[in-house]
Amino acid sequence: MYTIGVVTVLAAFLLLGGGLFYLMARRLAWSHGLEMIALGGLLMGVGFSLQLAFPGRALTLPLLVNHTATATGILCFLAGSWSLAGRRPLAWRGFVAWALGYTAAQWIAEQLAGATGRYLMLAGVVGATYALIAISLFRGARHQARELQFGFILMAVLATAMGSLNVIRAYLLSRHGMAALDMDSGFQQIFYTLVAVAAVVMTPVLVWMVFTRLSAQLKTLASTDALTGALNRHGLTEVLERHWRLVPGAAVVLLMIDIDHFKAINDQHGHPVGDAVLAMVARVIKAELGGMGHVARLGGEEFAVVWLDGDEPRALRLADRLRRTIARECVAAGTVPGGPLSCSVSIGVSRPCSGMAGLDHAMAEADRAMYLGKQAGRNQVFDADGRAGVFAASSHPPLVP
Repeated sequence: MYTIGVVTVLAAFLLLGGGLFYLMARRLAWSHGLEMIALGGLLMGVGFSLQLAFPGRALTLPLLVNHTATATGILCFLAGSWSLAGRRPLAWRGFVAWALGYTAAQWIAEQLAGATGRYLMLAGVVGATYALIAISLFRGARHQARELQFGFILMAVLATAMGSLNVIRAYLLSRHGMAALDMDSGFQQIFYTLVAVAAVVMTPVLVWMVFTRLSAQLKTLASTDALTGALNRHGLTEVLERHWRLVPGAAVVLLMIDIDHFKAINDQHGHPVGDAVLAMVARVIKAELGGMGHVARLGGEEFAVVWLDGDEPRALRLADRLRRTIARECVAAGTVPGGPLSCSVSIGVSRPCSGMAGLDHAMAEADRAMYLGKQAGRNQVFDADGRAGVFAASSHPPLVP
């Protein structure tokens, strides 16, 4: 009776928990495997429910569905662990093919080795799949943020324990036949108790992992410009504070970049084209920085760049390289009626700044220098002393195709 009670609670828990996780996954913009894990829990719950409703061992339709649901549910767990670890998820047709194939394999096993063969096959498949799940989670933990590694390792340990129990079950089946599955035996009581404990422990771990990833996503949204992927003003302040905590007193140079005649671009071609121009400029800046700085969109058509090198002459050369590269870059012809669109930028460069106390002054210096470039005819680089860059442009690229 003890084992029947544990299985009853386990079936209800898996059905309710799986349904809840599935609803959660459907509400998220990303599921990272949660949807597959939820489906696996539902299928396992169906399997345990059928085991309770039809306790016989003969090959009937309910038992056939029971074993197929169990084997497919474990495959869903594997697919979910792959997605959690960042691997490409399985296609739905793969699960359908697996379910049909396993159903056929049950009938073949029954013909060759009777009921013992069917249960031995199930224990072997489940044990092997849990081993793959454990390997996937252990390997995936190395590439996760520190706060997520514990969850990955704990779930990998649980998967290892479940796989080991199924290997032991397979061994007992090979030695004692169907007598090994007596629900009142000590092994069966231990087996289902540990399965129930694993399901209970895994649930809050998954909730915590989802919460952690949602928190990271919200933090990213709070510090990032959605259109360009650049930082916003809040994000820029955060990265600078972090930089100066790690390297106190390190000098940085600020560049202020403004897209020339941006209002004309919006008025003549529409805001979608203007958005494409903004995205192009942000992409060029990120590529040219090469990991040596940060870019933020401060609003409208204005960008701020933090050059971590801290050397003003090199910052001026970077600014001119940005100016020339952006002038050569074009928004795709398919985006603009009549052909590709090019644009230019004006850039101001500050003196080196070495702490948060001087940040506002450095931004004001770069901003003033940028407006000097605007007044001098645009498509220019100016430094904080009001001097034009050595490579200042002599002509402007066209604003229209």
